[in-house]
Amino acid sequence: MEHHVKYINPLQFTGWDEMVLSLSGYSIFHSRSWAQVLAGAYGCKPFYLTIYKKRQPVAVWPTVQTHTLWSSRKGVSLPFSDHCEPLVPDENCFNDLVDSIINFAHKMKWKTFEFRGAGQFLTQIPAVARYNLHVLDLLPNEKDMIKRLRNSTWRNIKKASNQQVEICIETSLESVKIFYDLNCLTRKHHGLPPQPFKFFSNIHRYILSKHKGIVVLAKRRNQIIAGAVFFHFGDIAIYKYGASHRDFLALRPNNLIMWEAIKWYAQRGYKQFDFGRTEPENRGLNQFKTGWGAKKRQIAYYCFDLAKNIFIEKQPWLPPFMNLAFRKMPVPILRLVGSMAYRHMA
Repeated sequence: MEHHVKYINPLQFTGWDEMVLSLSGYSIFHSRSWAQVLAGAYGCKPFYLTIYKKRQPVAVWPTVQTHTLWSSRKGVSLPFSDHCEPLVPDENCFNDLVDSIINFAHKMKWKTFEFRGAGQFLTQIPAVARYNLHVLDLLPNEKDMIKRLRNSTWRNIKKASNQQVEICIETSLESVKIFYDLNCLTRKHHGLPPQPFKFFSNIHRYILSKHKGIVVLAKRRNQIIAGAVFFHFGDIAIYKYGASHRDFLALRPNNLIMWEAIKWYAQRGYKQFDFGRTEPENRGLNQFKTGWGAKKRQIAYYCFDLAKNIFIEKQPWLPPFMNLAFRKMPVPILRLVGSMAYRHMA
């Protein structure tokens, strides 16, 4: 059957989200809102490959153009997204997408094309990285969801409640600022610079203020001790960012935050709760996510070198010794580093 390929800018396409929601496998990362965040924060140029058959959309592969530190162009699907699977009905359609986007990449003079997902079609191709993805099916009955919890998970939820940890769910810019301050400290502990605040202000502008996400904060005695940012689109919710004050981890505020978010989404009819990506070697975080009864699968990231015309394995962008250096830097310096670096790290 003949098909027609278009490259669409979702920022200028009326009805983009409705079209995406008609296809299976969608997430917030396929939405117009996420394209707005990336364009607003980093100037990414969207080229969303879309295949039509009989004037009906059957496949979508979101891609944006960014620049490396050395100013060469590259295509990414999609920056700062945990995963962004091409929305395709079958392997033949996926192959058509690959051929089309590689031809387009050559015309655009991209150095590389990077994408996150589609491993089911690329079983013999080397991956840049592999992550675990945990997804929980939400249930309308709270008692049924409690039954799926690991005993230690439920004990930690109760511990936080018994220690007078309180939860508030917000969408305000002020809540984003509070979360961001805590996130900067958390990133410093992990030896990483934070994303610039402009990125989070765009998340508020295009996602939170549009009723497509929430900020969940945990406080004790009027002090914020942990927080998380969640997105939602269609009937799927995703945990995107988390931060916590290390002095209060023993109170288990993150367990209570996650539980309240899961309940919030289940009560509103959402069907799935995505815990986001996790490095396979991060045993503690993997155990935390499986403790909710979530199902685990693997997701792979790929990089195609246009000059060599092959899939390649990239090196980590950050040398290990830099993590130690970042841990020693004051937060204002780390924020400056993040504001300069992240647009090249997409």
